[in-house]
Amino acid sequence: MADDLGVGDLGFLGSDIQTPEIDRLAARGVWLDRFYTEPLCTPTRAALLTGRYPFRYGLQTLIRPWSTHGLPPEERT
Repeated sequence: MADDLGVGDLGFLGSDIQTPEIDRLAARGVWLDRFYTEPLCTPTRAALLTGRYPFRYGLQTLIRPWSTHGLPPEERT
């Protein structure tokens, strides 16, 4: 998984930026071309881990270091 990239930042999609490891993963694995992200990292990461919409388990905002909540322990990832 790569974080904080735009579609114009990937070598295998024609960018001048060299991304050999990501290019290799895209060639040999799966890449999501219809995955819609949230504007914050917590809900997007939770959706990637669970395959579910973030509102299903209450993660629509950031989890701060002092937060006491997160994915429920019984959630399958």
